Amino acid sequence: MRRVEQRRGPIDPGGKAVRASRQLRFIGGRDVTYDEVLRDPDNMAVNLAFARTQIRDGDFIGASATLERILLIEPTNIDVLILYAIVLYRLDNLNEAERELSRVLTLPLSEDLRAELSDYLKEIKRRKQRDTFAVTTQHAYVYDTNRNSSPSSGALDTEFGRVRLFGSDRRVPDSSYQGQISVDWEHDLGFQRQHRLVSSVRAIHSDQSRLDQLTLSSTDGRVGLLLDYSPYTIEPFVTASYALLSHQQYYRSVGVGVRGSALLTNKLRLSLFGTAVAQNYDGLSEAPDERQRSGAEYQAGASLSFGFRADMRLGLSARLVRKTAVEGFFAYSGTRVRLEHEYLLGRGIFLLSQLGWEFEQYDDPKRTESAMTRRQHRFRGGSTIGVPMSLVVPFKEVYGITRRTTLVAAVDYTRDSSNITNYSSSNWRFMVGVTIRVER
Repeated sequence: MRRVEQRRGPIDPGGKAVRASRQLRFIGGRDVTYDEVLRDPDNMAVNLAFARTQIRDGDFIGASATLERILLIEPTNIDVLILYAIVLYRLDNLNEAERELSRVLTLPLSEDLRAELSDYLKEIKRRKQRDTFAVTTQHAYVYDTNRNSSPSSGALDTEFGRVRLFGSDRRVPDSSYQGQISVDWEHDLGFQRQHRLVSSVRAIHSDQSRLDQLTLSSTDGRVGLLLDYSPYTIEPFVTASYALLSHQQYYRSVGVGVRGSALLTNKLRLSLFGTAVAQNYDGLSEAPDERQRSGAEYQAGASLSFGFRADMRLGLSARLVRKTAVEGFFAYSGTRVRLEHEYLLGRGIFLLSQLGWEFEQYDDPKRTESAMTRRQHRFRGGSTIGVPMSLVVPFKEVYGITRRTTLVAAVDYTRDSSNITNYSSSNWRFMVGVTIRVER
């Protein structure tokens, strides 16, 4: 049996992309330089455009000073008051941000703007709590063109030579229902610095229409400390996971890890991370040798995140992987590189794209397949677009449901290339679904 991935659907992490995309309505516009302000210092429109430019550049302290200067002259300018409250929020000056937003909400506003600012006010009150909770669910229809990862050659290498594939051993397209739910909890430990206890639990179920032996259910959890030493953070954590495949116990793991992050500039963040996980695989009735995968997996790597525009972010990560196993043909050393792009289109709409490359060099040959030691390359690319339901439904808001719901569609292409034909395959995956996030 091929190695099975617990492939999660593209849930927008924490709803951050939705919130950031909605924020563009307040900070969009052309870039204005300080020289333009000096040439016309009494022009409040130029000053406001300069403040928006500072926000897009990540200079929130400078934007705060610019907006305060405008408010001395135009204390009732709604656009300035809204922007000032957002800047205070981004600077974690929550009490002042709450006061300013409450003040703005007493003024005449359009219905959609009032709803947007009310969401900000709820988020501020939420962040002031010592305990915060978030529940995210996703329900999706998924279609794979080669769900069983059948070799592109249409043949299988064995110890007796190459054998042609027939019937269900050939490429099988399949559809599935995929459901996910994650629960996140954070607890402020009460220190002057914002040290927090963070935890999450996620459950996934993928129910295949045709290939029931690939029906997968999994649960994983993570608990850690997020230590704030701004502009640095350190997060040690422990993890555990459990999975059923083909309705049989398949995988269990426990692990530890640490992640450190540093804000190098207003736009550039560097992260370093490492994990060590003990993995236990159980043999399946149709694949008893799967238990030979059991062992440990170690990872170490780094990532860079660069927000070169207010509506665009680029991320690059690289990691080294060492997997041990009972049998050497399941053990490997590998490298993984991933490029991510986030594009915010405004009004809560976002486009997330990624490109990835993985390489695995296995320790020993699997003699029942080939005398060669396996080398594996994997190339993957895909995009996800998300649109808030409130933009497309014809009816009014009901209990905040539409504002909490995002419609998502995704396409993903994976190509595996190996010196052993058994492991060379390709697959297109298409997904449509809805994501719902509730925060308290």
